[in-house]
Amino acid sequence: MTIIADQPQATKVEPGQLGGPILATVRRTLAAGGIDQAVIDEAVQAVAAGQVYQAATASVKEQDGHGVRPFFDCLDRVIDHIVTGTPLTAAREAAEALATPTVQPGHHPWCVTSACTPERFDDGEVLTEHHGPRYEADVTDGAETIQLWAELGSDENFIDGRAQVFMAAGKADGLAFHSDELGKVINELGEFVDGLRHLHRVMGQARAPKTEASA
Repeated sequence: MTIIADQPQATKVEPGQLGGPILATVRRTLAAGGIDQAVIDEAVQAVAAGQVYQAATASVKEQDGHGVRPFFDCLDRVIDHIVTGTPLTAAREAAEALATPTVQPGHHPWCVTSACTPERFDDGEVLTEHHGPRYEADVTDGAETIQLWAELGSDENFIDGRAQVFMAAGKADGLAFHSDELGKVINELGEFVDGLRHLHRVMGQARAPKTEASA
């Protein structure tokens, strides 16, 4: 019979806080089985990482984060394979297919070739206007709607034939961004969306009662 002396008490955890009884249970159970401390630490770290991941993916899905949701969906699938012990072959093949898309001659890997528009000139030269993925967001208050859209593309007719992202609101004149410029826009929009999240969090706060001095 193994006697485990001086077991630490489980840390008190507030409701909703990561960790909680499950980490204490893992430590206590493994220690009771005489498992090496290094293995216990590794197991606890894995459980803690899983809890952080669960909180992160729940937040992403709650906030409807389309940009990163596919990433978390892939992680969910890999975790399911690890838990069930089934091979990851299908997941790996799917990831490889995404990483190495079939490229049509004369087009970018990202081209939606059915939307690309070739223009043939009298001398026989063909210059193509390339169109890639397009993303749209309808911002509405129920009465009026603003449609924001962004599309990846390039035009061989331009002197600078590099790929650009075209962005506009509705049918208004849009803006075109090269890679470095788009990186700055993404940072600015990220800060803007973070600001919207902050406004969303605090907008339900009630006004403090008036005092005689403020009345």
